[in-house]
Amino acid sequence: MEQQQFPDERSSEYYVNLFELAETDIKNRRTEEAEEKLRTIIVEQRNVEDVEFLIQAYRWHGQMCIRLNRIEDLRWSYEQAFEEAGRRKDDHFLASSYGFKGVYHFYKNEPGKAVETLKQAIDILLPAGDSKALGLTYAEIARGYFAANNTLESVQNILEAIRIFEKVGAEDQLVRALNSAAVFYVNLNDYVRALDMGLKSLALRDKIDAGFGYQTNLMNIV
Repeated sequence: MEQQQFPDERSSEYYVNLFELAETDIKNRRTEEAEEKLRTIIVEQRNVEDVEFLIQAYRWHGQMCIRLNRIEDLRWSYEQAFEEAGRRKDDHFLASSYGFKGVYHFYKNEPGKAVETLKQAIDILLPAGDSKALGLTYAEIARGYFAANNTLESVQNILEAIRIFEKVGAEDQLVRALNSAAVFYVNLNDYVRALDMGLKSLALRDKIDAGFGYQTNLMNIV
């Protein structure tokens, strides 16, 4: 197979190309190859100027680690994120670092620690107002409470995530949050609200043609 050529210098173009190749690997389920490319971006992160770009690289790297069942690599990843967030003095990056650490605790079967870690991200994000990142963090906290068998807290947090996603127009994330709310309400035997959330999730999924990953099991609701 012909090797992809990159610029000799570690320019921004180099990392954009590497990221795009990783994205192609992900779409083609070449998980090992994607993880290797994303790890390179993280290792050389001081050369990457765009924080949002770097956060997305971390996010995808974490997903690849989960697919490969390399949970301890998640620890390495969030430690790198904290170090770089501190160096850059970037609050959004710092909040994302807490998010990555929270995911690590989820997959270590430590939902209590995950929730407490994610609450630290909330403290950082909240002063800046509603944002997709804030909504995602509330949704992850809801997931943590559900794993800890505290469904009432799960519902409160997922409803806050839904409110934020609706406000900022984050429709893909809203589909997932509505689906989660349906599951939580089923757990509370509140089938009317569960059905309402499930139908809203399905309707929005059809509207945006969200594709895979948003499957509400209405048979468990009705």
